[in-house]
Amino acid sequence: MDGKILIQKRTTSRVKGQQQEEWSDYYRPFAEEKDLSTLQQFKAMEIDLEETAVFKVRNCKLIEAMRTHLKEYRVKWRDDDYTVFAASIIDKKQYVLLKCNRVS
Repeated sequence: MDGKILIQKRTTSRVKGQQQEEWSDYYRPFAEEKDLSTLQQFKAMEIDLEETAVFKVRNCKLIEAMRTHLKEYRVKWRDDDYTVFAASIIDKKQYVLLKCNRVS
């Protein structure tokens, strides 16, 4: 694996009647940056996901729990934030590909 990424979870709370959103650190796994296949690149461009990154992480209970609520999580990598839009299990359920789009 190349290095570590930081996965953060969104939490919301009410302060004086106002709903506030905060990001808290959830998990810091080792990850390997992967490239999209040519077909996946074209599909990503069709739906305006031009700054897409794919991270291969080892599957575990925290990643499994995350897969059911992807919109509640983001990835921080190299000073950039990425929203997670898909998680695919590969290699006999041993790894998960997190497909993310950079937030501008």
